Amino acid sequence: MKIDDYLERVFYWSFFSKRERQDRADELRVHLEETVEDFMSRGFSQPDALEIAIQQCGNPSKLRRQLTASAFGMSSAWIVRIASLFVVLFFIFVILTPRVPLFSPSLMLCLAILSIMFSTTRKRKDRWALYVGLIPFCIAYLQSHDRSIFALMEPSASTNQPSILGNILLPSWFLYTSPYFRVVYESFFGLITLYGFGLVLFGWTKNVWSSAVPLIYSIAISVWPVVRDTVKFLLWRTFHDLLFKNPPPLESPNHIILLSVASRLLVLLFVVLTARWLSVRFHRNAMAQVD
Repeated sequence: MKIDDYLERVFYWSFFSKRERQDRADELRVHLEETVEDFMSRGFSQPDALEIAIQQCGNPSKLRRQLTASAFGMSSAWIVRIASLFVVLFFIFVILTPRVPLFSPSLMLCLAILSIMFSTTRKRKDRWALYVGLIPFCIAYLQSHDRSIFALMEPSASTNQPSILGNILLPSWFLYTSPYFRVVYESFFGLITLYGFGLVLFGWTKNVWSSAVPLIYSIAISVWPVVRDTVKFLLWRTFHDLLFKNPPPLESPNHIILLSVASRLLVLLFVVLTARWLSVRFHRNAMAQVD
């Protein structure tokens, strides 16, 4: 039981997956049991042998940092510190954009995705890809005339046109007041840009999921209006007689917004499949050269 308590303390907040945590715990358990048997063969009692074996393994927190650093390239403490930079970055955007709610659901969703991806990433290049994937969005934000690139305004309230990069990288609901043809035209080139940028990240990191980073950011930014409008519409249609005396006329979620999210999901699938195909090709070519 003392070994179980020690292992639980070692792998507490270690950022390993359940399977990785179990594998490493089994290895450490075997090592401790062998050490205990070795000391018992020298004449130590079982409690004393167990105590010495645990002392040799070291402090649980220190051992956790060592195991995490060997797998992730940095300790769990540094993972938390660097992941917190996402918090600082997005709160800077919020402060510079007064019209954005302080706890914007879209920003919080994007922040959560970034933190999870950073905390589960093993290689240094893959972590850099998470930051590099933000660069085009930051450039588009700085070039935006009203600095509202990350704002969650009502689509019909977006009167100022974004910059060229904004048109490329933003979800289509920023062009809500434009004709359908223009929305489809500009969204097409925006999706091509996100697709190409994803493949550039894959070519740099050789990680299939790094290619999905730009699309994941774009989806995180654009998905909240769909959820919000859908919930508002369903609540109004279901409970308007009970909750509201004179409810405002609400329409179903806008088809342009739905098309924006659906198209990004499709391109996300396409870029992952393309990166996967390229990865298989690279592996086959490498194996052929070895043979």
